[in-house]
Amino acid sequence: MEKLHHPKAALTQYSHALNLAPNSALARFKKARVLMSLKLYPDALVELEVLKNLAPEEANVFFLLGKCFKGLGRRADSVRTFTTALNLDAKVRLEEDDGVCAC
Repeated sequence: MEKLHHPKAALTQYSHALNLAPNSALARFKKARVLMSLKLYPDALVELEVLKNLAPEEANVFFLLGKCFKGLGRRADSVRTFTTALNLDAKVRLEEDDGVCAC
């Protein structure tokens, strides 16, 4: 649904997936990404905080969290989490065009 540009339908599917498997890091990451595309930054932040605990060593999580903080206008938190993403993966490239970290 997300690839078909139906973010609300994708959000419903990711929410359902998380009801079935609450510890699914992939479903939570994709749900947070859809929430951010809908500019629902506070909801995305909740998902990303849980995800940060599920995958504390994943640079992509911190990159998306930095983008979320940026969307919320929390510049200092944004810079801090982007720095964490870079420290976790020195090869990380921050790409603004698709909102995904390319490693």
